Amino acid sequence: SGVMGMTEERKSADGKQNPDYEVEAGEVVEEELVGGAPVRRKGIYLLPNALTTASLFSGFYAIVSAANGVFDNAAIAIFVSMILDGLDGRVSRMTNTQSKFGEEYDSLADMVAFGVAP
Repeated sequence: SGVMGMTEERKSADGKQNPDYEVEAGEVVEEELVGGAPVRRKGIYLLPNALTTASLFSGFYAIVSAANGVFDNAAIAIFVSMILDGLDGRVSRMTNTQSKFGEEYDSLADMVAFGVAP
């Protein structure tokens, strides 16, 4: 059978892909060779989650600004959070780095920025 690389896929006799592990819907599994043995990792991807974190911070800033009575800055922060929220989903789909964690984290950031802050 040989050693399997990152670009090769396991296929059964009928030619269909046949992984020997279960993957939940929306879960990302990476496979790499460590010492000749394939090792699978569930990824938490940096770029889309960094945009989500920036959106979350912008939502928190909107809450703090509104509490201090500076509503102009709060409105701008909510608008910035809206732009970042649009970017994070688009970036994760373009780079094929969707994960269940990212989906839930984005929902949390949306709740802060668009549920609590306004």
